[in-house]
Amino acid sequence: IFFVNRSAAKAMLLDDTDMLPGWDEVINDGSDPSFSAGRSGKPGASTAASGAAGSGAVKSLWASKLSAGGSAPTPAKTSKLASTALEHIATTSSCVEDMFFVIKTALEHAISTQQPTAAETVCQLIINVLNSVFISALEARALAKWNSTLPSSSAVSASPAIGPQAASQRSILVSLNNLDLADAYLQRIAESLRMRIGTEWQRVPHKGFIDRAVKALDTVAAFSARLVHAKQRSLEQLGLQLVKPWVRTVLQQSYRDIKYVLTDEEFNDVQNDNLFQKRFVIKFSQLTRQLKCRLTPANFQSVLDFATSSLAADWERAIRQSKFNMLGGIMFEKDVREIQRYLEEQGSGSSLRMKYARLVQMAD
Repeated sequence: IFFVNRSAAKAMLLDDTDMLPGWDEVINDGSDPSFSAGRSGKPGASTAASGAAGSGAVKSLWASKLSAGGSAPTPAKTSKLASTALEHIATTSSCVEDMFFVIKTALEHAISTQQPTAAETVCQLIINVLNSVFISALEARALAKWNSTLPSSSAVSASPAIGPQAASQRSILVSLNNLDLADAYLQRIAESLRMRIGTEWQRVPHKGFIDRAVKALDTVAAFSARLVHAKQRSLEQLGLQLVKPWVRTVLQQSYRDIKYVLTDEEFNDVQNDNLFQKRFVIKFSQLTRQLKCRLTPANFQSVLDFATSSLAADWERAIRQSKFNMLGGIMFEKDVREIQRYLEEQGSGSSLRMKYARLVQMAD
């Protein structure tokens, strides 16, 4: 018991979040109003007609703006260099591996005694340590206010090259990733020790001993629900503080000078140069690209799902205030379907069609 408590406290004390590389750049949340515009590069340089369309135009945009091809324009090359730098970001810290090394060692020692009382005692100790030492610390960091600054005695002093805002973002996102990784570790350890009990305890005279040990391990594995709950709470706060305002900004800036009452000429112009879709793809990818390499795959998927849900709700509210004619309705339906396809390519879940079905109905 003394070994577990002391080692767990030491694992958290020596956590290297403050020293993780790649976090010196502050995440741009997309709030910059100087966001791009029309073909001439000047704000509002298109006809107010673009509602979006021409899947070929969008595919061409994705190819030029998001590919790594040598013929891409200068902004794309700059983006490529930035993406290369983002690949070297460390997304989790040392406390997870250190903590679960302690947990695995203690549980293995308890199992080796072939005494159910020892297994039950250590399993309960592990639960207490996870709850009071590990989860409480990570949850407090992950629930910090987005874009706040850490005190000078924290990450800033440990990493002089990183600013307080970047340090705060690192603390939040790394803590989120640690919670996700811890859940996977806990399940893996519990499963391996169940198998070990089945192999090593075969000669134990009382079957009830095996049942008690397995039940104790199941209690530890079930504690992963507490890790998942802490992670979900933190992800929801991140969604409300960062993702939802950002999605609203993306939609507002993408719809600047856009209308859905179109003449035949305006409809053809939009088919050839779809400004709404161009703006949306560029702006939406700005934050997702930054978050994708700073989050675990599971956490990024949760953020992306939150973003698509927020977009559907905000888009529906915005479009209710718009005027349509027949050509505008056709164009809006194309907008919805093209953006939906783009989001699916980004990895949005299978529920995306359901989220956007109402928007398609509004177009009809």
